[in-house]
Amino acid sequence: VEAKTRSGALITVDYALEQGKDVFAVPGPINSRNSEGPHNLIKQGAKLITCSEDIMEEYSLIFKKPGYEVNNLPMLNDQESLIINCIGYSPCHFDQLLKDTQLDTGVLSTALLQLEFEGIVKSLPGNYYVKV
Repeated sequence: VEAKTRSGALITVDYALEQGKDVFAVPGPINSRNSEGPHNLIKQGAKLITCSEDIMEEYSLIFKKPGYEVNNLPMLNDQESLIINCIGYSPCHFDQLLKDTQLDTGVLSTALLQLEFEGIVKSLPGNYYVKV
């Protein structure tokens, strides 16, 4: 997030570009030397990121499967409906879902797996889930 013009983080960016990876940058205060690196990356074409939704939007084709329209969802049981109402299009951690739904760990895990099989949610690294 912060890097001076000559920074080890920017060397990592060079390696990422050599491998054809996407590069994102978070802008910082314009008067901070530690913002020079990200600002230069943005000038050179790095994707500007201001929130997690920016990344999700960038990868929407990866995260979205041919999904269901709201009116075209398969029949969901009570637990699945509750989960769908709590999960958004931004990643939501399993522990947060436990808190929000007040479901038992096993019930939540089973329902999330079923929703994933149906292509309604996607599991992400770190025990996060997102609506597709």
